[in-house]
Amino acid sequence: MDADQLRTFDRVVREGSFTKAAAALNVTQGTVSMRIAALEQRLGGPLFSRGRRIELTERGQGFLPYARRALAQMMEGIEAARVADRGERGLLCLATLRSHAETVVGQALGRFLKRFPGVEVKVREGHHHDTIEMLHDRAVDIAITGWPNLDPLLDDPAPALILREDLVVVAAPALVGERRRFTAAEIGALGEVAIVQRWWQVMPDAIDMLVPRDRPAYDLPMQLALPLVREGRAAANFPRHSIAAELEAGRLVALDVSDMPPIRRDSALVALKPETWSTPIAANFARELAAAARELGLGVKATGSIRLMEAA
Repeated sequence: MDADQLRTFDRVVREGSFTKAAAALNVTQGTVSMRIAALEQRLGGPLFSRGRRIELTERGQGFLPYARRALAQMMEGIEAARVADRGERGLLCLATLRSHAETVVGQALGRFLKRFPGVEVKVREGHHHDTIEMLHDRAVDIAITGWPNLDPLLDDPAPALILREDLVVVAAPALVGERRRFTAAEIGALGEVAIVQRWWQVMPDAIDMLVPRDRPAYDLPMQLALPLVREGRAAANFPRHSIAAELEAGRLVALDVSDMPPIRRDSALVALKPETWSTPIAANFARELAAAARELGLGVKATGSIRLMEAA
C-alpha cells in the first residue's frame, strides 16, 4: 500500500462518496476506485459497503485509525525534512477562522514577527470545518477553531487559549434613524433582506429569532454581508471587535434587541497534541494572540496546555 491509497481511503471516509473524494483529490472517480480496490486486495476484503450510501465495513472501521496515524507520521516527516533542508530558523503554520484573520490574528502576527523576524509564517483561513480539516491533515500546526469542538474529524484537540467575544446586532444609521431598541421580529423586518451570519457550529436559537420566514434570507460571509448592512439593506450580527472601527466612525450603529439575551461566541487556539505548546514558536504566538485578543476586548482563558506570562 502507498500514501495515495491511504489518502484516498481517508478522503472517501470524510466525503462519504467516491465522486466527492475524486473531486477533492483532483483525480478521476476511476482512480479513486482503483486505489481503494488495490487497498482492499492488500487487506484481504472490502473496506466499504457499496449501496445507496457508502459506509465503512467492520474491516474499514478497524483500519481507519491506523491509516490516519500513518498519514500523520508521513506528513510530519515530510515537513521536518523540508524545514531541515531549507535551514529555516522556524516555521509558524496557522489556520484561523475567517472572522479572526484581520483583527485578532493580524495584530498578534504583527507583534510576533517584531519579536521573531526570522520565523517563516504560513496562515490559512476558513470556516470551522476548514480549520479542523487543515489541522487534521497536518497542513498547519495550530488552528483557531470554534469551541467546544463538535467536529468528528478531531476527537480531542489540545487547546491553549479559549477566546470569548460578544456579538452585536448592527445597522446603518439611515435604516433605523434615532431608534436603537427593537424586538427580534422588528430586527428581522428591517431592510430588504435578512442576513444569516454563521459564526457558530450550531446556530443559537436566539439568533434564529432574527431570521424571518416570509422574506429572502442571505447566508453570507462577513466580507459580503458588511457592505449590504452599510448600504442599509439589512441589519445583521457581527463580532464586536470585527466592526469596532465601523461603530466608532458612525457608519454602523449597535442595536439593543429587547427580547434576546446577550449573544457570545467561543473559539479556541488548538493543536493536535498538548506537547505542541512546549515548542517556542507555538507558545510565543499563543502569548501574542492572548495579548491582542485582550486589547480588542475579547475574554481570554488559558488552559492547562500552556502557561501564559499574563494571567488569564
